[in-house]
Amino acid sequence: MTYSQSDYENAHLSELPANVRGEIFRQIRTEKGYSLEDLAETCGLTASEILGVEAGDIANPSYVTRIAHALGLVAP
Repeated sequence: MTYSQSDYENAHLSELPANVRGEIFRQIRTEKGYSLEDLAETCGLTASEILGVEAGDIANPSYVTRIAHALGLVAP
């Protein structure tokens, strides 16, 4: 399924299943041309932590907020 930035903006992070939230992050990251390493450097996480969030395996609220901000999204 394809998600857009508006899908993210119209939902609270806590209301999204971790795998959906992760897929939205992955799509926005790739649309912006960021590699995992680029995003990791920007938000202060490791590439494997970001990969875990994108896969829905990691739901740490701090990680989610840092990734959202690094992607230019406002974490509700």
